[in-house]
Amino acid sequence: MTNHENQVDRIHKLTNLWIYEVTINKDPWSVYNLFCKNATLLGTVSQTLRTGHRIKEYFDYFAKLPKLEVLNKKYNITKVNDLVYINTAFVTWTWEGLPKPIVARMTFTYNDNCIIQLHSSMLPKVNKALRYQ
Repeated sequence: MTNHENQVDRIHKLTNLWIYEVTINKDPWSVYNLFCKNATLLGTVSQTLRTGHRIKEYFDYFAKLPKLEVLNKKYNITKVNDLVYINTAFVTWTWEGLPKPIVARMTFTYNDNCIIQLHSSMLPKVNKALRYQ
């Protein structure tokens, strides 16, 4: 395996660890500790940009949603430089009380071994006016 493949595998594992901490462990402190000290978060079910301990506060809510589960995930990992990688992911979420699963497009930016920025939003409906060439 090349160094680049090793790094991509590392980012894949770090993202899987984040999903595990959110959906299985459900420990907001464990999730928070995966973020860099100067990280920012714009969460799927929030309209607030969060930094510092406010990131943990978001997971006090989100990680505690009843029956929170990831049904599907697809990663696209890109190298920016030797320390920075971006994982542009599509993650299908469900939880108790949600009428139907939602697909979130999630951009994890890793600086070495921590998340420096996470931006997530629901996937919009397909705009049929847009044409692919």
